[in-house]
Amino acid sequence: MLILAIDTSGKSLSVALTRAGELLGETTLNIGLRHSVTALPLIHDLCARCEVEYEAIDAYACAIGPGSYTGIRIGISTIKGMAYAAKKPAVGISSLEVLAAGAGPASGAYILPMLDARGGRLFSCVYKNGRLILPEDNLQQTRLAALLEPLLLADDPEQRRLLLTGDGAAANASLAQWPGALQVEDAGYAFRWPRAAIIARLAAERLQTGGDFSPFLLTANYVSLSQAERLRRKNEST
Repeated sequence: MLILAIDTSGKSLSVALTRAGELLGETTLNIGLRHSVTALPLIHDLCARCEVEYEAIDAYACAIGPGSYTGIRIGISTIKGMAYAAKKPAVGISSLEVLAAGAGPASGAYILPMLDARGGRLFSCVYKNGRLILPEDNLQQTRLAALLEPLLLADDPEQRRLLLTGDGAAANASLAQWPGALQVEDAGYAFRWPRAAIIARLAAERLQTGGDFSPFLLTANYVSLSQAERLRRKNEST
């Protein structure tokens, strides 16, 4: 199966092509939120370099958020349009799931993907051994730490390790910020943004399990309302 995957949910832009689980090519730009201008040319360039015709693509996938509200919409509309035109399936994958999966199993560590939600808040969740144990949310780091602390204290001391990924990791990698943790590690620069190759891998897994992957079902995973939407609802209630 040949899959085209993209991520436009944050500052970076990532595009990948995979065939039968093998990476044909992947390109990532980190030049700011200009995805409406750069996404389609980057897709075209990667397909040309990999000598892939659009007609040969079997499925499409994209990150659906959380992240930049505008960036998410660009990625979804791009993939939805291409998949609809080609009458192919379209798969949406959470940006946080992509970050966690990119870090690997991490030998029993708690994996915390973190994306800057502005205003001192984070889009985050917690995975362990590939399983989601705290759901995605938009919250302060202190609140996330409070939710995680009882899980850490109930675990074997050798398992109280945290691996932080995403663009919010570096600012939250102090051991003092995580009561109950015995070790905290920032996964590093290579794990700051979702990779399209990981999106393609997760999409392939979803497609193997079956289901309805109509492009019309591709929807955003904002996790929380945008500031404009919050203001609108506040004004309506007053």
